[in-house]
Amino acid sequence: MKKLWDHHNVSGEMSIRPLAGGKWRVEIHAEKDLRESTLQKFAEYRIEGD
Repeated sequence: MKKLWDHHNVSGEMSIRPLAGGKWRVEIHAEKDLRESTLQKFAEYRIEGD
C-alpha cells in the first residue's frame, strides 16, 4: 500500500486483509481511475477469488 501511495500517487480508500496461504488482499477505491501502466506494474501480484 505504501508503494501505491508514495510512488504511484494513488489516493482514495485502501484496505488490506489476510487470505489463506499467507497472501494479502488489498482493496482500492481510488479517487481517480488508475492508469493502465500502473495496473500492469502490479499484474504479477493479482490473484483471483478470495
